[in-house]
Amino acid sequence: MALSNPLFNFGIHQATLRDLVTHELFTMLVLDGGEADFSQDLIDLRGGSSAFPWASAPGEAKGELKLTVKEYNAGIMKYFSPWVSGSVVEDTDGEAAGNVSTPVNEVGSTIYNATTGIATVASSDAGVSLKCGDYLIKYQDATHVDLYSNSSVDGTVFINDALKINSAPLEITAGAPTTSNGLTLTGGSGTIAFTAGNIASFRVRPISTYLLQHYVGKTGSAPYEFALTIYGERIGTKIRSAYYPKCISSGGSGLKFLYKNWASFETTIKLLQDPVFGAVGLETFINR
Repeated sequence: MALSNPLFNFGIHQATLRDLVTHELFTMLVLDGGEADFSQDLIDLRGGSSAFPWASAPGEAKGELKLTVKEYNAGIMKYFSPWVSGSVVEDTDGEAAGNVSTPVNEVGSTIYNATTGIATVASSDAGVSLKCGDYLIKYQDATHVDLYSNSSVDGTVFINDALKINSAPLEITAGAPTTSNGLTLTGGSGTIAFTAGNIASFRVRPISTYLLQHYVGKTGSAPYEFALTIYGERIGTKIRSAYYPKCISSGGSGLKFLYKNWASFETTIKLLQDPVFGAVGLETFINR
């Protein structure tokens, strides 16, 4: 009898999650690998004068899969980080006018103050000139402030090494707008009186057509179980897959930043025994 063609697997094409409660499907296509580890310890029976064990029996099995992913879609974040409602916020239309958050007083209480300080901070031109970053408003004197930003990713120009972005102090006048760097700072209703050393902060997002916010470790979050199917690359009519009916992830989906390389994250997935399915996993080879 002639030998059959060997079975083999090449590459990774796709990994798909299925929620075990809602049965929603979420797929991943930008992957570096999925490597299962079913290694099992052997526990030796030793005693007496023998240099070798008298017997050996299998101990605990590892039952883990390391998945390396290069995409950060909203659907998969729920399963690769502890999750609670609000952990992942997605706006598929983005923000047509960008976003300027409400200022928060970091030091003192005179910078952001509806009466004697800055009453509002907003875009000066419907978001057109907004630059992404975390901003500080710092005391300059009793009626003037300076702006600082932590980011030049959007083209913000720094005036000095302290990351100041306004060339001249910004005068704040009661009830009147002051414009700088695409932002309008409007004075409060009373006499402006900033206190030395006082600081406020706010955040800016530019105009966008998509927005995803992933809160890592949000209060009350917990891991979620899921089913996982991985497909290898198709070669001719050959299709290879592995199905794991009950999984849970240890997390690890935080965004990485790499020098001149695409970001990826690795997550270790525990492959659990499913009494209904009757197995930890199923590997399938279609055609030789």
